[in-house]
Amino acid sequence: MNCPSVDKLSQYVDQLLNQEEQKNVEEHLKQCVSCQQIVALFEGEEQFIKDTLQAPTLPDDFEEEILTQVKPYKKKRAFWKVGSGVAAAAVLSVGILTAVSPSLAQLITSFFATEQVDSGFHEAEMLGFVEDVNYEATDNGLTVRINEVMADTTRIAFTYQVIDKNGKVKNPHIENWNEKNNMKFMNKANEELPQEDYGSWHYKEGDIGLFEMRTPNVSEDVILKWQIRDINGKEGTWDMDIPIPIEKALASMTELDLQNATYAQQNVSVTFEKVRFSPSATEISYTTAFTEPLKETKLSAKEHGQPKVDVAYTIEDENGALLATNFPYSFYFDNGQGAISGFGSTSDDQQQFSQKEMFVPIKAEKPSIVVAGFLNHEMVEESVKIYPPDLKNKEKDKPLLVFNGEPITVKSMEKVTKTGWRMEWPFLLRERYVEITIDYDREKIKEELDSWVLENSKGELYTIYNSGDRLLVYGVDSLDEEFTLHLTKVVKFNPLEEPWRIPLYE
Repeated sequence: MNCPSVDKLSQYVDQLLNQEEQKNVEEHLKQCVSCQQIVALFEGEEQFIKDTLQAPTLPDDFEEEILTQVKPYKKKRAFWKVGSGVAAAAVLSVGILTAVSPSLAQLITSFFATEQVDSGFHEAEMLGFVEDVNYEATDNGLTVRINEVMADTTRIAFTYQVIDKNGKVKNPHIENWNEKNNMKFMNKANEELPQEDYGSWHYKEGDIGLFEMRTPNVSEDVILKWQIRDINGKEGTWDMDIPIPIEKALASMTELDLQNATYAQQNVSVTFEKVRFSPSATEISYTTAFTEPLKETKLSAKEHGQPKVDVAYTIEDENGALLATNFPYSFYFDNGQGAISGFGSTSDDQQQFSQKEMFVPIKAEKPSIVVAGFLNHEMVEESVKIYPPDLKNKEKDKPLLVFNGEPITVKSMEKVTKTGWRMEWPFLLRERYVEITIDYDREKIKEELDSWVLENSKGELYTIYNSGDRLLVYGVDSLDEEFTLHLTKVVKFNPLEEPWRIPLYE
């Protein structure tokens, strides 16, 4: 049977239905998780009223308060699966109950309107860009059910749950973009569309999964194909086609051409190309570049990551009030206000870096980008010799590397075996590496020590993965020899003499 209306579920709780209807609802509840939740909340409301609201006094503005609550939920009919004839009564009855029950309010409110997501999603939900859906796939005793979809011209997101055959909601973690699971966009001609990034997954309160990715560059509605072959080690086939409505979002987007506004300093430059204003985000596109070829050394090929140029900027209103900061700025200056996500790609010759950064919607009338300066990844050549057995001897002095006149002490170099668990096969993961610990005064050195390379006594080079004062190296078999630790790259902030302002309005 179809899901009963909210009104009928309320009557079921109050035992106001005839015997046959009461039995039918009871049978339906055995296999419907959504209705079970609603009934449980009605039962809780009934007890709450008995305990605390025996003779409630309604305030003078009660009617006005109820009407303001009805409006946000008016478009939520699909959640309750009720017909248009009973929708108004259902929404009104639920709206009244939200005044006494936060749990019920959370159930009927769009997930994109809760505190679990950023304010850009709140804006998109209020403007009607969140759609209630009921796409699902079932196999091997598990059902994957998609509940809501949000789509505009900057990003796409949807919520989902994983439910077992007994109706119990399971951990929603699904590992995407591996040999078993995948997502891809398809156009109306069934052609796969290129993706800029591979999205991000968030585990949210209440066993709800939220998946978010950037919207492909299209001018028509698309299909997001979600292919799932493994859920937490359980194999099966859960495939879904999720319609993504883009045409409506295009009508609401505004785009401003920044006319390739360019600023150059020393051997680096930044060019701002465009800004897009969508319901859920403001997106700024720009390119940074080296204006002169970089010097290559024998160590360059083993560096973790390539040299690049970052620009630090804020977004301010016409009075200079801070609205947002970009990611390089927030990382080095400890302010991440308004930032949602960033995406970048590198040119083939590694001289240019295309960036797209998203912020919560910027609503000021005359906002501007204010560039503070460049964060240059500069190459250096500083080295120190290490003999690991000596590092364990407390009588011997620790090796020192001097940079900018300040000492960097090598404290230890040891083999590490780390065992952990993961959500897919093989569940047991064993990791082996060498860990080098260093100690230095960050305030005095100022620059970020970005890249290191390790060299053994035979001249073989190893990539180092930098984790601040912990340097991780893979593939080193023996520590019974002398090594050379090379500092090869630092990040240095070079401020502009005067901040550079680029208007984000015509």
